[in-house]
Amino acid sequence: MSLMFERGEVDKSYLAFVRGHTPPSVTIDHALRDEVDTKGWKTKDGAIREATTELTTLGSWIIPEPVDRYPEARYSKVELKPLTGRYRQLRRHMKHISHPILGDVRYGKGTHNRFVAQRVGVKRLWLHARSLIFRHPYGQEMLAVESETPTDFNLMETWLERESS
Repeated sequence: MSLMFERGEVDKSYLAFVRGHTPPSVTIDHALRDEVDTKGWKTKDGAIREATTELTTLGSWIIPEPVDRYPEARYSKVELKPLTGRYRQLRRHMKHISHPILGDVRYGKGTHNRFVAQRVGVKRLWLHARSLIFRHPYGQEMLAVESETPTDFNLMETWLERESS
């Protein structure tokens, strides 16, 4: 499996709630510099490596409450498909296009993270590994491993629907 991940033979899909209104679909092609894991498990040389993520917007909402310097809060639900596997790639790519994942304390915005956590009653990184699709290493048939959407994702979407204008 490790080799399949390295060769890009595993299709990965994630769900995320992000700040702002994202485009209907976009390919984020932005190279990333290696980061050293804070626990020191990975030692990287700081090289810049190509990184690509496909984004599809699944829904967008406007909450008519001021947050930070904005007169209203805008959020989107997206599907993210990393075509490469760089360290914290999805989180870094979303920050790069100015739509950080909600709840991201490293790359996000604290005022939005607190606003959502207080309103929804859940404090977390709003990113969910949805599925993996790959060829079985011995039988060669295609396999899909899917994860059920967490119940708090449904809470978030319900809150957004209820509060949006």
